[in-house]
Amino acid sequence: MPPVTHTLLNRVEPSVLGVPFLYLALFGVYVALIGVLIWAYRRGV
Repeated sequence: MPPVTHTLLNRVEPSVLGVPFLYLALFGVYVALIGVLIWAYRRGV
């Protein structure tokens, strides 16, 4: 795990709807990165 992910997002106790917070945070990061890729593809960059 990258140090930023480990220190900021690695919270074992908190969970949202039974899913650990780390997984939700990583999912959000990946969705944002995929959104940037789609945006760049549509702009033709």
